[in-house]
Amino acid sequence: RMDIERVLGPEAREETKAVVGRLAKLRNEMVTNKPMICIEDDFEDTEIWNSVLHEYTSKNGCTPRWYEAPWLYIETYFYRRIFEAFQLTTKLRDYDPFSKLKRDALYGSFNAVRALCDFLRWNTPRDAALETLQQTTYRLLEVSLWGNRCDLSLSCGADSSTLAGSLQLTERLRPYIISNHADQLLQHLCRLRVRNLDGETIKLHCVLDNSGYELATDLALLDFLHETQYVSTVTIHAKAIPWYVSDVMRRDLFWTLRELEDSDHAATQALGERCQRRIMEGAWYVMDDIFWTQSFDYAEMATRRPDLYELLRSADLVLFKGDLNYRKLVGDLSWSPTVPFKHALRGFEPTFVCALRTLKADTVAGIDPVTVSEVAQRSPDWMVTGEYAVIQCAGVEHAKGPSFVPTPEIAGSPKKSSTIKTVRESGTSASVHTAVSVHQEQSSDIHQEAKGSSHATPERASSTAASGTATAISATAGSHTAVNATRVSATGVSATAAASSSTGQEPAQQSTTHSSVPDDTKKRSGTSCSEAKDAPLQRSD
Repeated sequence: RMDIERVLGPEAREETKAVVGRLAKLRNEMVTNKPMICIEDDFEDTEIWNSVLHEYTSKNGCTPRWYEAPWLYIETYFYRRIFEAFQLTTKLRDYDPFSKLKRDALYGSFNAVRALCDFLRWNTPRDAALETLQQTTYRLLEVSLWGNRCDLSLSCGADSSTLAGSLQLTERLRPYIISNHADQLLQHLCRLRVRNLDGETIKLHCVLDNSGYELATDLALLDFLHETQYVSTVTIHAKAIPWYVSDVMRRDLFWTLRELEDSDHAATQALGERCQRRIMEGAWYVMDDIFWTQSFDYAEMATRRPDLYELLRSADLVLFKGDLNYRKLVGDLSWSPTVPFKHALRGFEPTFVCALRTLKADTVAGIDPVTVSEVAQRSPDWMVTGEYAVIQCAGVEHAKGPSFVPTPEIAGSPKKSSTIKTVRESGTSASVHTAVSVHQEQSSDIHQEAKGSSHATPERASSTAASGTATAISATAGSHTAVNATRVSATGVSATAAASSSTGQEPAQQSTTHSSVPDDTKKRSGTSCSEAKDAPLQRSD
């Protein structure tokens, strides 16, 4: 509070009392399973959130409660209510309660960041043989993939950056990539590079996840793909509001780039300067559309936000980072793990898409049955620990050109039981990451014309959020608390995840990207749905 008073004045310090009161009320609503209530602030998405709540109530004849509504809806609503607690103030509307955590996470991972930047400096020759470029690409993909272990909403701020995605660990962790479509991705990138060198504009989009070390690994991957002429432009999608503790906001991205530029390490400084220059020159774009912080899964994007869907459709490749993006890709449904990834997308294929995700929630698709059996025997909670990962691709492949077949040591099937060893000693749900506030605006509008799209809806499996959600309240109220939440999988095996956070401070900047409220606002798919229907947010009885 004293820091807030020093920066924002005594009025802001008084307003923190009201914020703490709202967060205490939110916590009480959760633990006592109260009905969910409408959002009361005047932010751009308030009407959308309240329309979702009203539709659920109308459809089910009752207001959703914390222990009965779908897990994905509960979680996203929870973080939106934290944001509301600050939006209802005068001086703290732009305050990011997670900023200090994100900043400290980056500072704690700088040794790993420097090592990564040195690797970039020595492995980015444009005239390298294609096979060499592809091998380096795969190495950077792995580093970015395992950087996703670093999730502050799960790790409570513990520093494990050196174990999460360091270059030395990529080979050791390779057997834990239990669904690996890297060969498909590398072949696609190879064809994109041919088209790019022929003068065609190749567009890459990346939907970010965590700040800190993971963001640094993402920037390194994007920098390499641009520098070695795989792509012409990059669009980076960040979050519009503080989200899931460590998720990247626009301000976090620009703050991180300044920290890289200000480094006394030459290779780190060079990475920051290259990224900043591309943004200033218009080769890279930064967007923070409000859709990414709503409760909808991505199969709904074509109808709810056709302009955003058309923007992704104009891309040649879209990378989705992290657990929450993956859950939204597959609808957060209790798929059998052996269901094909493409099937679980339920028609969301705007272009060639690739998900890089370490498993932290008990929903996954596209895993070989033998692999499922092996990892389940070794680790009953394999879906939620961050110990295992997937690189999965699907969608439209526009490009044509020569294929590159990766060597076995680059990609291919994960090794079988004899080589899959417990890797908990390398840190299962790392936490490394940071980032935080900044003032820097970059306007980027979506000019695509809206088009509708219909998707076939597969049979929905039961997925009950039975015990309340979560934490991050502690991050804003100044105490630590954790509420477990369980989703029952289609196989009857339940897994438990908990989120936690602690205090952070720094004035923040409000999103400048707006989204219209669709006329056909529907609710999210329900956890109790066991039959095939477009029945979002059905309650679990």
